[in-house]
Amino acid sequence: MKPTILITGATGKTGFFAAETMIEKGYTVKTMARKKSGATDKLLALGAEIVIGDFHDLASLEKGMKGVERAYLVYPPEDGLLEATANFIVAAQSNGVKAIVNMSQLPVHKYHSSRLSKQHWLAEQMLDLTDMMVTHVRPGFFADMLYLMNGANILQQGKMFLPHGDAYHAPIAGEDIGRSVAAILENPEKHDRKHYFLTGPDRVSQKDIAGIASEILGTPIEYVSVSYEQWAEALKQTGFMSDFLIKHLVEVGKDYQNDVFDKVTTTVEELTGQKPMNMKTFIETNKSFFTPDYLQAYAEKMVAGKQAA
Repeated sequence: MKPTILITGATGKTGFFAAETMIEKGYTVKTMARKKSGATDKLLALGAEIVIGDFHDLASLEKGMKGVERAYLVYPPEDGLLEATANFIVAAQSNGVKAIVNMSQLPVHKYHSSRLSKQHWLAEQMLDLTDMMVTHVRPGFFADMLYLMNGANILQQGKMFLPHGDAYHAPIAGEDIGRSVAAILENPEKHDRKHYFLTGPDRVSQKDIAGIASEILGTPIEYVSVSYEQWAEALKQTGFMSDFLIKHLVEVGKDYQNDVFDKVTTTVEELTGQKPMNMKTFIETNKSFFTPDYLQAYAEKMVAGKQAA
């Protein structure tokens, strides 16, 4: 009998695809969310069990992990990761969970200038001190950042504003991360205590991405390199990003300019047997993400999330 899997962050990009993949493979999947929504309805329709829980509510975590053998830990880009990880470890060990896949990030370092990146490094250490099988995935910049950061600017001005200069990265789709997580959850013994750097297949600059998006979306799009200060102020004006998250994005933006993200790995294909999608395929597949209705719905979701945090 296949073990029961818990997927946290299942209403997000990587969690949803990890849950969908595990269900397709015949696993019993519990998915954790803070509240019911359209996303949880989709998961329910796929065959997932919905668990209402919160990383900062230990009782809800303990309840949600009953009968679970393997779990995916993905915490939102908010403060409080270390307490959340501690709660997750306690709940997992009290329920006999044997394996955890942890969503970390590529630039983690114990002395990082971003509190979130530093917390991710410390969370990795905490998990590694347990007797559970633990695997850390460290993805680079998500391909999704194109519409999340600049969708409205592309629609309204035909421009992308970012503080990334002329540096390069290999954007990875949330779907490819989710499928990689599922592959690890299927065979956690093979991946115990490993760190996997996940990237897309192509090394591109933001100017390259603007050109690709122009071709696919059928409208001229210009990349405009701005200062960190200008970008931070623009993010603040959106009204749905916390100061904590803005500070993090600025600091990893500096990493970007310092070529920290300038790497291409074949890890996704090695884990899943399938090549990750490139930026052209990502935009072609997700044209609906660059529409007013989608971006408005996303902005409303972010505002609601900030108010609930």
